[in-house]
Amino acid sequence: MLPANQTASDQGADRPATFLFPMGGTRLFYRNPATGERHWERMVAWQMFVLGMVLLNLIGSLLTNSLGRHGGNLFLIGYAVLLGTIFLSIKKMKNKITMTRDGFTKQLTLPFLPDFLLYHKKHRWSDLECVRYQKAESLSSLIAARYGRCDSLVFDWRGRKNTYSSMLANTTYLNLWVLDDAQREQFFAALSRFVPQEVLAPEVLYMQVQTLSGASTKDLDNCTQVWLEEYNRKFEISNYVTLPPGTRCGNDRLTIYMTIAARVNSSTYLAATADGGKVIVKELVAPIDSDDEMQKKLLEQFNREASILAKLDHPAIVKVIDHFIENGRSYIVMEQAPGKNIREYVRQQGALPEARVRDIGAQLASVLHYLHHHSPAILHRDFTPDNIMLAEDGTVTVVDFGAANVYNTGKTATLIGKQSYMPPEQLRGKPSPESDIYAFGATLSFLLTGKDLPSMGKLPAFDEVQVSSELKELIEKCTAFDSADRPDSDAVLHTLKMNKPTPVVSA
Repeated sequence: MLPANQTASDQGADRPATFLFPMGGTRLFYRNPATGERHWERMVAWQMFVLGMVLLNLIGSLLTNSLGRHGGNLFLIGYAVLLGTIFLSIKKMKNKITMTRDGFTKQLTLPFLPDFLLYHKKHRWSDLECVRYQKAESLSSLIAARYGRCDSLVFDWRGRKNTYSSMLANTTYLNLWVLDDAQREQFFAALSRFVPQEVLAPEVLYMQVQTLSGASTKDLDNCTQVWLEEYNRKFEISNYVTLPPGTRCGNDRLTIYMTIAARVNSSTYLAATADGGKVIVKELVAPIDSDDEMQKKLLEQFNREASILAKLDHPAIVKVIDHFIENGRSYIVMEQAPGKNIREYVRQQGALPEARVRDIGAQLASVLHYLHHHSPAILHRDFTPDNIMLAEDGTVTVVDFGAANVYNTGKTATLIGKQSYMPPEQLRGKPSPESDIYAFGATLSFLLTGKDLPSMGKLPAFDEVQVSSELKELIEKCTAFDSADRPDSDAVLHTLKMNKPTPVVSA
């Protein structure tokens, strides 16, 4: 199969993006991986071949009858030329897809004919109903005959679709797997810039985030519902307008790819650096009802805390590489952590066995030990499964330090965190290092059960999972109602590293 080609740069918010998609290969049969059934394919190509053969035989018969042997020779030469032309046309035929701010253009291209003589169709984004993902085995025979049987990204446009011709005119099928990794990333970057995100199906949003993050897009069947839950959880009604894709910030050092989370007064973006690297940008916006004095204090606190976070150096803590204030908004730029957050991972894979939970717990306890022994001590304040990334090799990275602050005894802090992971003192605006310990214990409980704690200080019965008495006791201590009854990070780390589990099944 010919490689797809991206023929226009996708840098800049308004520059068109053009991609070439081959019309497919020359397979005769497709084997459905689910049923093992074989299907006849590429009917259009072979119909062209058969039609060419019929016409050539007819012409050859006429020439032979009228011109004799010389006519037959002339027929053979024309026969070879026409067959070669048909073959090259099939192999070289491509769809040229162009995305701009105005809309989407699809044009058929052939190396033997100028573009203006060939079919082209333009759609406006306002006519786009949905962008979805369709598996190869679910394509109809007619669609497979035209585009080939392959997993496809499908654009559904408004219009009549009650006939085969109108369906083809108002539905666009693209085989993204003919693109290499870099080209697929460019395609989704253009999709993010030009296409309204609300028309993207959950699995397409998942593919977009995974592709632009440089992660795998496999196992889509198991990810659609999980990603939909993640999307609904990450996006809230905000009090301000988030940065659109293509926006440059940080004195033009960064280009926003897409918004991956939005809260009332903060957003998280996937962005690209000038050299093409990927970073995460956390944007903090002062409440719209705050006065000048409050905004000044918030900016001072942001600068102080961002400077401290930039000095953190721990293998399991995401590195803060830059921070700046621009257009009245505050930004923290962090490295992109590998893997999936623990909540998403557990939703897809299920609760983890104790051995893995202990390993992850030891890594997380090391992070808390480092933060709490920093001078001055640093509190994460949002130490939850949503902010812990798990890589394929089993290593973890703690992210989202936008809520972190320097610990000052007696100072009332802003209420930040998630209810199932917040102890009483944090609900009262008095977080302490023991508050992170509580969230740590609740996170271990989630890893073992796949469920958040039902209420503050109330542990699940662990009646459906195998857990040792030592680990259960540790979780109970970490999630104690009174902060004085919780162990510190030293004790937690020592327990996880020294004690060997004695598996028991709770009644």
